[in-house]
Formats: sequence, C-alpha cells, structure tokens
Amino acid sequence: MIKSGKHIWYLGFVEDEQGKKLIGSMAGERHEWNNSFEIGKGAVDKEFRSKHVGFGVFIKVMDEAKIRSDLQWGYIRNIGMVGMLEVYRKYMESIGEERPIMMVGYVPGKFKVRDRENHAIGMILNNETIERRIAPESGIQHHCPIIEKIISGFGFDGRVGEYPESVFVGPERDKFVTVNSGEVFYEELPDNTIIVNAVNGGVPALKEFLSEMKDAEYIETAMPADKVDAIRELSREGFGAHYYQPAWGIIGDDRYDCLRMVRHKESVSVDDNVARMVEEFTEGFSDI
Repeated sequence: MIKSGKHIWYLGFVEDEQGKKLIGSMAGERHEWNNSFEIGKGAVDKEFRSKHVGFGVFIKVMDEAKIRSDLQWGYIRNIGMVGMLEVYRKYMESIGEERPIMMVGYVPGKFKVRDRENHAIGMILNNETIERRIAPESGIQHHCPIIEKIISGFGFDGRVGEYPESVFVGPERDKFVTVNSGEVFYEELPDNTIIVNAVNGGVPALKEFLSEMKDAEYIETAMPADKVDAIRELSREGFGAHYYQPAWGIIGDDRYDCLRMVRHKESVSVDDNVARMVEEFTEGFSDI
C-alpha cells in the first residue's frame, strides 16, 4: 500500500537514551476514481493516548490529504474518534479555515472485531468541492429530512446539474462477474463482506449477482441520489439506506451526491456516542 506512493502514512516517535520508539500512526488511503482519501487505520501506544499523539499524526495526514484530494472521510468507532474530530474542527477555526465536518450516516457491521460493529461515517469537503457539487433536479433528498439536514450542514448553493445515467457507481476494478444482464464489479473483504462498485446492467444485473452470493453477510453499494425508483426497488430486495455522500462522484467538472444502500446481518455499537448516532440515522433514513 505505502510503496505505491498513492497513499499517506505518518508515524509518531519518541526518543530517549535507548533510541526511537514508535508510539503512533495514521494512514490515508487514496481512492483515485473519485479523488478522495479514507482517513483511518490509526493506532497509538496505550502509554501515550492522553498525550495527543493520535491528533498529531491525524493533522499530518489531513493536511496532506486536503492538498491531494477533493474530500476526506472515515469511519468513527468510538468517543475517542468523535473527540478527535471536534478538536480538529477547533484547530481549523484557529487557523482561519472553516470546513464543515458532518456525520453522514453509519455502516451496520461492515467491520468485524469480535462482533460486526456499527461505525458512524464522517466527511470533510474542500471548499472548492462544495462549489462543484450539483444537486439532482429530482432526488431522494426531497423524501428524507435527515438528508436535507446533511446537505444544509455543508452549505451547498443548491446548483442543479445532470447526474450520470448509471444506477450504481464506483471504480471498475479488476474483479468482476458477467451475468445475463451485464457486468458487476465488486470487492470481497474479510468476513463475507462484499462491496459492489460499478454495475453495467442496472438493478437486474445486481439481482442476478446477489443470487450467486448467498453466503454474503454484508453487501454495500452506492447509487446516485436521483435514482429514486431504483433505490426503492433495491429496498424491496432487503437493502436499507445507511449513509448519504454529498459530492461523492465526479461527472465532468461537477460532483454529484450518492446514497449508500446496505444489506446486512446483525450488528452492534461498541460506544454510546456512536449508538446515539446510529439511532438517529436509522430513524431518519427510514423515511426512504
């Protein structure tokens, strides 16, 4: 991952008479298809968790990611991560830079530690990205107040633009399967987790693919926010709306919104703060 030069990785050290000791790290994984960075994979030595080591490497990663991408995002597992985002918000204010940090939903069990865990999702957009975002002429946000709340929090200007024809969006990676209705590009993650990316053939092709993935415990896909009928058709296949991604995809010089749909088995929250967010988003997205 690091050798490619595409990604970001910062380490924190202390030095004493015995030499250098690694005490913390943070990474940014680049997603080229939509020019974003996923921030995470952080770790801090227990002895130094109260000494702001995590925040130090987090700032380093964020500063570089901001220059090299249009938006940054990550998964929020516990109160420590929630607190780090709040400190980062105050840090940005102190240097005269105001960029909204918004919670946009949660993933219900994408990651398994002991159990499949609920993780909230935070997004930060560059100011230029906010200006490039286009709203759909008729989209799912009109049916869901919590999405309107997310959109309002980012301060978009409401400019309307043309969305892609594709029903599902994502990178066309090397791994794909051909079905009667088209092609499905996807990733297989540990613990029977599948991320569906681009699909040629729309909902019929995805349905065929799903019939071959009966052992999958978690399936996730992104849909442009204007595809209301297709979103509701997928809902009838057991999928639910779990997070909204403003300015997620790229079309020409503009960026368009997506809604993440997930079909999953049971999941748990390991932190009360995340549990409260999960409850709010579960209720909010139930309007779809």
